[in-house]
Amino acid sequence: MRVKPRNITVHFEPVLGTNNNMPLELLIENAASRVSGVRGVHNVIISKITNTHTTDVSLHIQVNRLATLTEAHSIANAVEESIKKELTSVENITVHLEPVISDVVGMEPISEGAVHHSIRSILVGEEARGVKKIDRIGIYRTAENTFKIDINCSFSSKMTIEQIHDRVSEIEKEIRTKYPGSIVTIHAEPSY
Repeated sequence: MRVKPRNITVHFEPVLGTNNNMPLELLIENAASRVSGVRGVHNVIISKITNTHTTDVSLHIQVNRLATLTEAHSIANAVEESIKKELTSVENITVHLEPVISDVVGMEPISEGAVHHSIRSILVGEEARGVKKIDRIGIYRTAENTFKIDINCSFSSKMTIEQIHDRVSEIEKEIRTKYPGSIVTIHAEPSY
């Protein structure tokens, strides 16, 4: 079978050596992933404290979006314990909780109506959001009667990914405020 080059994705990650040659990030991800209730782990940040032999860790974990704070906090505590058991030099662990969204089934497309217009207004609203072009707005109603909203839009190619993330997060928050419980995903592309 011949694979066309444009269909191949190569993902690179830096490796930090440890005593057993396994990257610290991977050790932390594995320790967190073993905890019951953890549905995803990402954004692992390792901070070595100057003039000490200690390390601080922060990470994001995904849990069931319907879990209560008490349930999610219990999972976060178990993640902390699992990491400390794996890496004794870790002193402080900060766990950021995020809701995981399972596969969405039974989606019905929403035609171009009031919801579509309202989302377009949010994207190009009075605030300087930086959206240069809206390529696509896909709106669906799920079997649970919530919206799944997928947006492709362009921003200035000179913006940093941090700036883009902040803008996209603001837009997603405003859409979720207007349509509570909605699942919003925005794909940012450079505008040349």
